[in-house]
Amino acid sequence: MRSMSERPNLPPCVINCAAYSRDGARRDISLEAISDALAVDEGGFVWVGLYEPDEHTLDLLQEEFGLHDLAVEDARKAHQRPKIELYGQSLFIAIHTAQAADRHIRFGETHL
Repeated sequence: MRSMSERPNLPPCVINCAAYSRDGARRDISLEAISDALAVDEGGFVWVGLYEPDEHTLDLLQEEFGLHDLAVEDARKAHQRPKIELYGQSLFIAIHTAQAADRHIRFGETHL
């Protein structure tokens, strides 16, 4: 397992950023390396886990993934209704979540 010192330099709002090759190999990458990783391995994909991302991070992800303006605009807005929107060849999904914690139900929202 990698130590935190070996992890690429990521903003605090980024939980993880990893490239997966076609054969399932995983490697941690920086946000700036996303488009390069996608170009090198046509059958692979990149996963980025975020928690309350800032404006700069969303702008960078839009550039690296080539995301549609409306998809990023939706991602910037909290308290979305559950929905699935098609923007070009990308889907934007907003879902409501619930979990039991400390004898209470905690509600949340996830954007994909």
